Amino acid sequence: MFEGRLLEPRLENLARQHRKTVAFFKIDIDESPVTANRFGVKVVPTVVLLKDGVEVNRFEGGGLSESEIGRWIEENMRK
Repeated sequence: MFEGRLLEPRLENLARQHRKTVAFFKIDIDESPVTANRFGVKVVPTVVLLKDGVEVNRFEGGGLSESEIGRWIEENMRK
């Protein structure tokens, strides 16, 4: 199964949990190549965390568990 499809339900759950503090956006790189290029997306899936419009961190691939992604978000939002 495509890694993005595996990651999607985890991100949807986290979006619900963090809805008051974090906005989640899904970009189709085939439909939005300019946006993908702007963020330097080379691997799908790529998750980019922005704070005040500035990239704080990113990860590629779908190997992280929901709890690992949640910790990653919380740790990076404190930066």
